[in-house]
Amino acid sequence: MFFGWRTSRAGCTIANGGVAMNARRELLNDRLEGTSISWRGSVFSSHRWRPIAHSLRPNVALLLLAAVVCGACGGSTGDGIVTPPPPPPPDPSVASVIAVSQQTVQLSAIGHTATVTATVRDQRGREMPSADVQWTMQDTAVATVSSTGVVVARRNGTTQARVASGALSAVVEVQVRQRVSALSSASSSRQFASLGDTSTFPVLAVDANRVPVADAVLQWSSSNEQVVRVLDGGRFVSVGNGTATVHAQVDAVRWSGEASVRQLPATLQLRGQLSDSMVVSDSALTSVVVRDQNGHAIMDVPVVITSSNPQVVAIERSSMIRALRAGDATITASVPNGPTSPPHRVVVGTRRLEPIPPFLATPAANASWEIPVVIIRYLPTLDGRRVDSVEASMRGTLDEVRSRITVLEERVKFMLEEGSRFRGYRDATALPSVGYRVLHIVTVYEHFTRGQEVPWNRGHYFPDYHRILEAANARTWVEQRGVKEFWVWGYHSEKFEQPESNMSSPVTGDISNSARSQDDLPVFNRTYTVYGYNFARTQAEAVHNHGHQLEAILGHIDPGIFWTEFVGRSAANSYTMGRAGWTHMPPNTLTDYDYLNTRRVASDIADWRPGGGATSEVSLETWATLPYRWPTALAPGERQIAQRDESQWYIYWMQNMPGRGNQIPATGGGMTNWWHFTGDWDQAMRSDVGLTTSRSVLTIRNDYHGDITLSPGGVLRPGQTATLATSAPLTVNVWTCGTAGCRWSPFFLQPRQTYKVVLQTGGNNELVIVSTP
Repeated sequence: MFFGWRTSRAGCTIANGGVAMNARRELLNDRLEGTSISWRGSVFSSHRWRPIAHSLRPNVALLLLAAVVCGACGGSTGDGIVTPPPPPPPDPSVASVIAVSQQTVQLSAIGHTATVTATVRDQRGREMPSADVQWTMQDTAVATVSSTGVVVARRNGTTQARVASGALSAVVEVQVRQRVSALSSASSSRQFASLGDTSTFPVLAVDANRVPVADAVLQWSSSNEQVVRVLDGGRFVSVGNGTATVHAQVDAVRWSGEASVRQLPATLQLRGQLSDSMVVSDSALTSVVVRDQNGHAIMDVPVVITSSNPQVVAIERSSMIRALRAGDATITASVPNGPTSPPHRVVVGTRRLEPIPPFLATPAANASWEIPVVIIRYLPTLDGRRVDSVEASMRGTLDEVRSRITVLEERVKFMLEEGSRFRGYRDATALPSVGYRVLHIVTVYEHFTRGQEVPWNRGHYFPDYHRILEAANARTWVEQRGVKEFWVWGYHSEKFEQPESNMSSPVTGDISNSARSQDDLPVFNRTYTVYGYNFARTQAEAVHNHGHQLEAILGHIDPGIFWTEFVGRSAANSYTMGRAGWTHMPPNTLTDYDYLNTRRVASDIADWRPGGGATSEVSLETWATLPYRWPTALAPGERQIAQRDESQWYIYWMQNMPGRGNQIPATGGGMTNWWHFTGDWDQAMRSDVGLTTSRSVLTIRNDYHGDITLSPGGVLRPGQTATLATSAPLTVNVWTCGTAGCRWSPFFLQPRQTYKVVLQTGGNNELVIVSTP
């Protein structure tokens, strides 16, 4: 503010920026009378005036100032200008206020700095640049401050910086909070060899000065949670094969790494149908479970399964295990350049216990006799896959042959049971005499071993039935389970042939269609019969064998009734048409195996009785068209039942034998049930049962000096007598070797007569049978 002073007659004029104000000295004096006023510069110091001055309006104060000045005006300089007195010295500056440039300092990185300016002002509000200020920090662990106000972040936290100047001070709040500016890791990839493995990426969060942010909270995520799944705390776990990107993020700062999962095999385990024991031709589909180190399964791993003995156990199609022959082998699985499974030892045997179909296990209902059966199947094989076609004279896999045999077995059982229904082809109410119950079936994958040499075929052998039956535990089956028949499936070859039927009896010895050797079968305390079936043939040949056994036992009981009367064999040991026929010949033929002959011949087969019954024309049509209820299953490769017409002949022929409930008369009585001898040979023999209720005999004594052989009758030592039961004339053959060679010589003998065998001298010098007085 500029003040200029001019004087006039009326008093002083004070000018202020063009504002003039006149005041009379007298007026001021009047107003200020009795008041002491001193001038100190431009400020009134009187304690009485200070409150007044502060309370006056500006113009009033200015007026008062003008009055004082005018009153103090001196004299004139002569030119009318009044000269002011020199100003008094100013009051000294006193620090009144200290201010800081910012009340709060926020630092986001350790080592970051911020400068805070402290300004000291005096009582007039003027800055005092030379004022001494002192900076201090409350918690120097969080931050430090220099003497010039430079704050340096040391660690996260909050503290206060204090600046002081004398008694004045100000406080600045210092906040250190690291902010993540970058994420880094020494490794940006992870590989996992197992599922369930957990890991973390060592991701480091740093601030702008690359100082780690210890309390940074990272948000983790996976681009594919089917491969890697994030767990709590930044851990993640492998859950599936593949690749995933793992992300860590803090605010807008992001880091990415790659996690790849590829399970590596740690353990292998053989699984599937594999067992410790197998039978030749068995196959087992085997799988291998491959697991990683944590026990999780690994899919689609190339595994190699190997056998330590491929000749015993072979590996087919990489995972099929097949037993080829008896022995043992160790099976292992491995992966290339990887682990190997624990070894699995397999023992291969040759005997397979087969399931018994319900039909075979159930005898015909209401049968008079039950016949327990054990079935033994011998299937020769060289490779464990196919039947030995050279030995067996047929081709096929072992499984095909087994299936074929099962079908044939059911047909055989059906034919035998149906055949025992007396004239069942025309009497639906006829009950069976025999019912078959199969107790045991075993398949043996072996070739026959040699037994006795075939007497009529040198260089050929019967199977070793002692070995076969011992292996089958035959004694137990016969003596404890009552087994009466063994059906042995085998083959005919250049080395082997089977007897079609072969009996072992403690009562009568061997009465069968065999060589009738008394030591080719083991003898137990009950009679049993072994039937030799050929699996290369059909049910027709199998039952054909039973037909010959019927002929053997019925001809043994009463050869006259059976062979002469029933079959129709003449005194010259030849056959005639028109009676019931036999296994090889229906009534309309004189040719062996002529089952399909359509010639019509008058026969009494349907009304047979000794001496002849009513006749009717018979031919192939007679038995081929009978509506027998065959099992429906077909053997592999069949389109229809093979040899059905021939098979129906056997059923028809057996049904016409005197059976259950027959009323056929005979001299002095009637016919018995001829199936009794099949159903219970031992009981029939001990009870002296015949083919007729009234029995008659003829006797033949050996008057020759050496052994003789009769048929029927067997071997007689010198002086021995054979008693043959017969109710009809009987042809008996004697084996003789004279000058014309050896041959069977037949003789037609009458019942109730006695005969002897003598050597007829002269002529051919042969044995003959002559009557005795």
